[in-house]
Amino acid sequence: MRKLYNTLLMTLLLVVAGSCGQKQDKIFRGSSAVRTQQQIDALSTALAAHPNGWSVAYFYGAAQAEHGGTTLLWKFDAESSTAEAASIYTGVDKTYTSNYTVKANGGALLTFDTYNKAVHYFSDPIAPGETVGDNLGLEGDFEFIVQSVADDKIVLISSKYRTPVIMTPLADDADWTATLEEAQTDETNLLAPTYEFYVNGEQLVTASFADHFIDMQVPVAGSEDLNRIQVPIIATATGFEAMEPFSLTEDDENPSIQHFTFDAELDRFTCSDDGVDFYIQKVFPPINETLVSMDATYSFDLQIGSTITYGGMSEAVQTMLETAQANNYGGAELLNVVALGKNPFYPDNAGPQAFSFRSYDGSTNWGSAFSYTITPVEGTIDQITFGNFGASLNASYYMQFFNFFISPIAAASPYTVVTDSPLTHTQYTFTSVSNPDIWFTVYK
Repeated sequence: MRKLYNTLLMTLLLVVAGSCGQKQDKIFRGSSAVRTQQQIDALSTALAAHPNGWSVAYFYGAAQAEHGGTTLLWKFDAESSTAEAASIYTGVDKTYTSNYTVKANGGALLTFDTYNKAVHYFSDPIAPGETVGDNLGLEGDFEFIVQSVADDKIVLISSKYRTPVIMTPLADDADWTATLEEAQTDETNLLAPTYEFYVNGEQLVTASFADHFIDMQVPVAGSEDLNRIQVPIIATATGFEAMEPFSLTEDDENPSIQHFTFDAELDRFTCSDDGVDFYIQKVFPPINETLVSMDATYSFDLQIGSTITYGGMSEAVQTMLETAQANNYGGAELLNVVALGKNPFYPDNAGPQAFSFRSYDGSTNWGSAFSYTITPVEGTIDQITFGNFGASLNASYYMQFFNFFISPIAAASPYTVVTDSPLTHTQYTFTSVSNPDIWFTVYK
């Protein structure tokens, strides 16, 4: 009797399960292969439908698109499978042609499958202008996964870093050179030596705006905690906009801050989204004050080969570095980085700024850093003094060698400092007031 009962129960369960399965709705129509082919066809058609090409909002940088976004121009010829691309970084009057493919790879994939300088500029493993690298470069990409396709907008994400790429069609009569010149002007509007952030009339103490990326710490209401907000942005004709809407409060399910308008008279970016009191003020302090709060690394011009070639410095400074190199474990370690500013090797140890050195022993790179302070010379806007040098981590092992450089540099203070531009400050030249034969230029 029990066997019969068990048999009937199993039969009933199978009938119920079968009937439930028959009532399930299909989520997708067609196989994944069919859907992918449809997406490939839609993208191929859309790319070719705009013969003058596309304006591309290209975001890059592995950690939350930490390099922000820039404008590229792309256009595609379906018959020849060639793509043309241009970038303000490779020259507003230059275009580069390569092959492209739209193919299946876990979905539809757009790839520039031969070298295109305007695209691979961002994805090469060594950053532009560098001779050595970390195999990351600018952390961009040349392969893009298709998210959505419409005649007036295509949304992609980079295959490697999952950063967004948003394409909108150019007008048929848009001139590429003029379009990139306008984009270059838009990006120039972003530049300033320093910035001040104001939210609801209160200045944020901890906030920075560099390389198309905002990094803020906003006080949490009713608490001593700070809410860290990191936002990639891209320049626009009216100011800039964030990669996606964000909020100044935690756990906001409907973030709405995204668009900022530039006021040239006030040198200010003001949020234009409804109900938001938030602006960023561009500030132009004296050059010696910008050095006190410098939060970037500026490198000496060393070209590394079997020997070192020194550039951007006087013979006196070159002699100091050559002496340090010769004494660096008897010259056994090749000096391949000398820098000042933010310590690139031990940023949490040597104080906010340091002279940094890296040398190579044939198998390993060794980094050392010596903290310092910069003091503006009273009554000037362009003179500073180096002082208060100290060692950090394994720097003590190297102090005896690099003192051949640090000590005479400090002794030649004060220095008059000039920069390449009041906007960018991508390089500084230091010239000793007491001995003009001691001068050097460092580059961001």
